[in-house]
Amino acid sequence: MHKRVSMDHEVTLLLKELETHDVYRLIVNKPSGFHLEPGRHVKLAIDSPELRERARSFTPVSLNADGVLEFLIKRYPDHPDGMTRHISEIQSGQRLLMSAPRGHIGYKGRGTFVAAGTGITPFLAIIRSLRMQGALAGHRLIFANKSPRDVISEAELRRDFGENAVFLAEHDPGSDFRAGRVDRALLAETIDDFGETFYVCGPPPFTKSVSRQLEELGANPQSLVA
Repeated sequence: MHKRVSMDHEVTLLLKELETHDVYRLIVNKPSGFHLEPGRHVKLAIDSPELRERARSFTPVSLNADGVLEFLIKRYPDHPDGMTRHISEIQSGQRLLMSAPRGHIGYKGRGTFVAAGTGITPFLAIIRSLRMQGALAGHRLIFANKSPRDVISEAELRRDFGENAVFLAEHDPGSDFRAGRVDRALLAETIDDFGETFYVCGPPPFTKSVSRQLEELGANPQSLVA
């Protein structure tokens, strides 16, 4: 049985706009005294009688110094939960319930970010924090998506990582994407130091598969942030 999470904060939706064809950017007010370490997540729920008990975990992509909280949330019309199914219906002024920050994902040192789809969101605040500190040199990004139209924050990530980024697309990759998925061959080709830190996030099968392949290639399990 899951432990009930205390929804300590009430916040108001200030802005909602499309980031991709099915991912929304939400901006909410930041509660007084709210402190957020990059990579930590919160529980969010729509404050309505039928949905306030259906909280889901999302990672703010904003930095602690920002005056608001920013989320990137994908809409899943077929999911039974409240937030991802109803994300396209809520409007500015909607009240949301939010927990205190939680989780274990955080920056552990120089390494490679390996993400699939919305799995990039736990890493965006970390990447933005490193950029603000002028400390992104030496980091890599491997980012897989179904198609180019699904890529979150593509321009920002290409600017940040330059040649140290590999963007993959299963369908219609075009000239700026590598066709296919993240597999052992790609990891072995792309990474030259398996003693570094690896940040892995995506659907559970992706995270499990990539983590296993990294360990087989020599990564220390203690150096995997997943």
